[in-house]
Amino acid sequence: SNNWKKGQPLSSTVNSMLRHAFQYLEGDKSEDHLSAVAWNAFTLMWTEAMLEEGKLPEELGDLLDRPIIKKKENKIEEA
Repeated sequence: SNNWKKGQPLSSTVNSMLRHAFQYLEGDKSEDHLSAVAWNAFTLMWTEAMLEEGKLPEELGDLLDRPIIKKKENKIEEA
């Protein structure tokens, strides 16, 4: 229960989201792919917020080699 809150690399979440989107586009009815797309999108948003707050390990922010944003004293600084 709630294992997703431990986080996973952003790239893994994007891969899952895109896989489900393509399965939906191909007409695959084996599961609710649109719900999976939405879940993955919300998970990306949550994970990015937790990374920004320093509540998840930085290595999970591997998406497109984007820098992790850290908030310090109401300032946003790039790591």
